[in-house]
Amino acid sequence: MFCTTTSLSFVSAMYKTYGETFIRDDRYLAILGSVTSIFNCLGRITWGLLMDRFQFVNCMRALTSIGACLLFTMPITFIGGKIIYTIWCMAVYFTLAGVFAMAPAACSNFFGKKYMSANYGLIFTNNIACGVIVALLTSLLISRIGYNGLFFILGAFCTVGCILTFVLEGVLNKKPNHCEKNRQINKVP
Repeated sequence: MFCTTTSLSFVSAMYKTYGETFIRDDRYLAILGSVTSIFNCLGRITWGLLMDRFQFVNCMRALTSIGACLLFTMPITFIGGKIIYTIWCMAVYFTLAGVFAMAPAACSNFFGKKYMSANYGLIFTNNIACGVIVALLTSLLISRIGYNGLFFILGAFCTVGCILTFVLEGVLNKKPNHCEKNRQINKVP
């Protein structure tokens, strides 16, 4: 969650200032920000439906892989101008917002339902670190490596998130599922 949330937080904070480097239409960029919120909502619904149908690790691999590709290629959107940049922003919001739909269900599956709200609340505090990291990246690095370098770093964050799904899958395969464990405990002899 941390890897994708950091990337989405950066795009949310900086989509307009990056867009202004090659799009000289402030009103258009402001409208784009509003329209991307629709894609954020649609992405959460879509990824939630995918999570219901497929395993968490498969959905998270897809999400982080697509997110990484979008972020690695964001610096070349200037070639297509407004149209390509708009498509990329919508795709980033659609894709990376999915983590917020998948995280509660994954939290319940991993840790059980008993303290699910408290566990998810703790996991969601990663937004504190994300906010600090985005602020540091933008204030300390933007003048040194530019937007292209920052998008590369954020694409790398998503790539790390994808790699971690393989580690997570190995851990989950060794750990008994909470539902199965409860069925075994409650089985009548």
